[in-house]
Amino acid sequence: DGYDTGAIALALGQLGVPHALYTVQAKEDVHVLADRIGYLENRSIAATLHLGRLSVGDFECERSFLAERAERVQYTLREGYANVDDKA
Repeated sequence: DGYDTGAIALALGQLGVPHALYTVQAKEDVHVLADRIGYLENRSIAATLHLGRLSVGDFECERSFLAERAERVQYTLREGYANVDDKA
């Protein structure tokens, strides 16, 4: 339900590109996600939402996996903070 994914969904919708939205529920507002799909459907744009749920333990395993294997990319607006530091 972040701004970046909302902007991407809107752009794809305006271009009429069918697409799917995937999220692993953590702090996402499910109502915002549902509204986003409704907005696209009202414009006859094929879009689907796939919502996954992980246990806390599984989420931490996935976080560790990514931290060990993902390339660290420094955020330009948050000194000392990178993609692998993100709590999402």
